[in-house]
Amino acid sequence: MIYILRTEPTPKASARHGKYRVYDGQRGLRLIQRVNLENQHDDRPMLKDIPLKMIVTFHLPMPVSWSNAKRKERDGKLHTSKPDTSNMTKWIEDLCTQLVYYDDCLIAQTVAEKRWASDPRTEFTIVPCDE
Repeated sequence: MIYILRTEPTPKASARHGKYRVYDGQRGLRLIQRVNLENQHDDRPMLKDIPLKMIVTFHLPMPVSWSNAKRKERDGKLHTSKPDTSNMTKWIEDLCTQLVYYDDCLIAQTVAEKRWASDPRTEFTIVPCDE
């Protein structure tokens, strides 16, 4: 099944440590995206005890300062600047834990790419690995 998160792709941020507590600035965003993901999941059983492959494409927004000609030229092309693909992939892995699969340690293979897009979103698929 293909999952689509219709929000701007997000990298996982580090927790900030205060004097007396740890602050998670992405808690609200994680809840919103989790509800979006739950609505697409359709009560499928959670995957357990099998190696999984994640195929993910991050469609990142183009800067507002770009001309229409540059936007048209770059739409769908690979994105090579920040944020890092690994941080964005980790966000999706954590978001799917206890919903799509039991634990993100089951992800044995990852195929990820970032592309420029006029419609920012994240599309991903979780499938069993073909060993």
